[in-house]
Amino acid sequence: MRLGPKLILSVLFTTIFGLAESYAQEPEKAKASLGRPVLWRDPGPITARDLRYGPGSPTMAPVAPFTFLEEDKAGESPKFDVKDATK
Repeated sequence: MRLGPKLILSVLFTTIFGLAESYAQEPEKAKASLGRPVLWRDPGPITARDLRYGPGSPTMAPVAPFTFLEEDKAGESPKFDVKDATK
């Protein structure tokens, strides 16, 4: 089955104009709430930050002893499940 250029152009224009129309119908409030996009913000002096636990906290840190549960050898990176004293 060969599609003619007129049919292809018709489908293309219908898709483009359909998307443009749906975007144009968004409420102004939704467009205004997007704000200014931020790529990076200055976190302040790095020496003043406590980075020991990363995004977590001392309460989220694992507690010894650890028990090996299973290993997942699928994929490129080694993965394993471990149980700590809090679980």
